[in-house]
Amino acid sequence: DEFSINVNVELYSILLGHEEAIYGLCWYPNTDLKKAATTILSASMDKSMVLWTFDDNQKMYIDKARVGEVGGNTLGFYGCTFSPCGSYILGHGYEGALHLWKIEEIDNRINLVPQVINSGHFNTVEDCCWDKHSGRYLLSVSTDQTTRLHAEWKRDEIISWHEIGRPQIHGYEMKCLAFIGSNQQRFVSGADEKILRVFEAPKNFLENFSRITKINVDEDIARAQSLPEGANVPALGLSNKAIFDSDENQTTTIANDENPMTVDALYKEGFFKATVLSEPPLEEHLLQNTLWPEIQKLYGHGYEIIAVASNPSGSIVASSCK
Repeated sequence: DEFSINVNVELYSILLGHEEAIYGLCWYPNTDLKKAATTILSASMDKSMVLWTFDDNQKMYIDKARVGEVGGNTLGFYGCTFSPCGSYILGHGYEGALHLWKIEEIDNRINLVPQVINSGHFNTVEDCCWDKHSGRYLLSVSTDQTTRLHAEWKRDEIISWHEIGRPQIHGYEMKCLAFIGSNQQRFVSGADEKILRVFEAPKNFLENFSRITKINVDEDIARAQSLPEGANVPALGLSNKAIFDSDENQTTTIANDENPMTVDALYKEGFFKATVLSEPPLEEHLLQNTLWPEIQKLYGHGYEIIAVASNPSGSIVASSCK
């Protein structure tokens, strides 16, 4: 038998809050099928995700909680979802990064707490290399223009691997890398350019690495007392600039106060900020606070570099180009 169903659809509410295009929507998982779902999660290119809940008193949806990033060099969110239990929200961005928050409700107020989540390359991996000190961590380079550092996170007899550093964020596709030196935490990398670049681990990374992995690096930290605290990439630059304690606390502030229209003042969110970590860093931290200072450039090739290697002692480097 033939039958027909007539459905009437009317505009119920307009949710205003995002400033850019919305790319993701998700209803809160409803475990009680007799009750209508009243919570919506939205994700937008304005770098924010919003939890909307229906207010019975006002008879409308209101912005209950908002997470995301203000400023920074990332694009917005491309999608969002709730966990099946409804206790977590997850968003993903342009460069493949995942962002996880735990939903905590206290005194009828929603608090969203950032959580550790896996991360990694979002394009082809071209090379990888273990460090020369018993393989304490792994470095990898990719055509996503980054060099990433992976190591164990040890806590309460649980061990898992995570990205705990992003020593190099470049403007060219990365092609190769190799560790150098016998006692220093140094590596040399090559990209789709004619220059090899040498990097050395800063003091802040070594301290956080020890806390996260529970690996004793006291000797490295002792040698690092005269090293930079961290690094940052100047606007429109390709080289990681070393940041010392005095630079972090004084130089930047003075320069910005004297001339608030300088490039550095306009891009303050890109500055390095020394942070104490006991767990793998979040994406926002990886983007600006785990860079390694560039200590030297190696010139000589006339075409783009495709491979680099070092001898077992790390005292000699060999490279080839197209």
